[in-house]
Amino acid sequence: MRPFAPAHLRVDQSSSNHSVTWIRRTRIEGDDWGSGDVPVGEESERYILRVRAGNSIAREETLTDTGWNYSQAERASDGVFGLYTVEVAQISSRFGPGPFRSVQAVA
Repeated sequence: MRPFAPAHLRVDQSSSNHSVTWIRRTRIEGDDWGSGDVPVGEESERYILRVRAGNSIAREETLTDTGWNYSQAERASDGVFGLYTVEVAQISSRFGPGPFRSVQAVA
């Protein structure tokens, strides 16, 4: 019942808007490597994304896509300066959030 952690979580910091992307994983019919995106395996595709600065959660979003942009203005508003961590978990309507995958970036 528990969803898998997303794969290949990345933060592209090449512009002032940091682009966060990941690839969803599934427990259902996800073994066909040549077919592109795997089926969601849930009623809907949802993720919880957290931005941590130190030990504090600076921002938390619920998303329906495998990408998110974190603008320079949002980082400043959240008080995120220097090193920060992005965490993403897929949400199951039956189980709740699965395990988080995390990656670090610099504001």
